[in-house]
Amino acid sequence: MNPWGDPRRVREYSLGRKDSPADSLVLEILERLKPETVMEIGAGPGKVYKAAGSPATWYPTDLSPAFLRGLDSGLGICCHAASLPFPERSFHCVLAMAVLHHLRCGDLQEALREVNRVLVPGGTFILLEDWCFARGATPFEEEARKTRFRYGTRENHLAEGTWVLELELAGFRVTRRTWTTRPFAAADLKLLNWGEEERVVRMLCFQALKP
Repeated sequence: MNPWGDPRRVREYSLGRKDSPADSLVLEILERLKPETVMEIGAGPGKVYKAAGSPATWYPTDLSPAFLRGLDSGLGICCHAASLPFPERSFHCVLAMAVLHHLRCGDLQEALREVNRVLVPGGTFILLEDWCFARGATPFEEEARKTRFRYGTRENHLAEGTWVLELELAGFRVTRRTWTTRPFAAADLKLLNWGEEERVVRMLCFQALKP
């Protein structure tokens, strides 16, 4: 069952989404690369897409129709990352921001192969993921990790080297790795006791080239 099928939850999440250093980093990378076409996996509320001016060459995708309706884009497509409905060599850049860790192991590698398939040769995959290590680097991260995973998890929060290996297995060459942060949307009262400036988690941004 898709947890983002509830329009009310989508609306609450979208209203609470704040600007972050991670958003700024993605915009800086895109400004430097100037790709002709962009496809985003798991666009959600479309914070970066809207900050970029909702360009007509940017194709947002998501599993949730409610998120896509909120983007007001005729290019939005509802699909799974492991089965992208685009021809080979369709895009110069693909963006996935804090989304691929939701995939099961088999789907994760299939999604990476799909990204490789739809990129043009020389195209760039921008992948951002948080919780790259088993333990948090700050007291808040550690508390957030324990709270979020207190009932166990099937998510793929991989270590930095494992992400690199997965990308290489899918045919990519990792060219840059940059650490950044994003706010953590905490609903748990225990986490809300922390100050807003402390409720942040690290993200690692991979830039991977399709040879």
